[in-house]
Amino acid sequence: MAGSACCGGELAAMRSVDPGFVAEEAAALGVALGRVLELLGDGERALAVGHSPTNEAAVLGLTGELVAPLGKGAGVLVTADEGGFRVEVLEP
Repeated sequence: MAGSACCGGELAAMRSVDPGFVAEEAAALGVALGRVLELLGDGERALAVGHSPTNEAAVLGLTGELVAPLGKGAGVLVTADEGGFRVEVLEP
């Protein structure tokens, strides 16, 4: 399964077709996103730019939370705290 052409880019649909592939990719992207967060000091932020469905997969891999497909200009704010992560979708 290559790219997002299979399922219109919706991660949930891709996961229903090939859950193993999505799990592996989400785990790898989640580790990468986690590394970025580890480098940040208190109050610092980072901007990670990509394209759908990789952004959604990174959030899934890091937080376990499935995010709906992001529209053009939309984003996700991931905040780390003592209890884990908070995920907030940001619309343009």
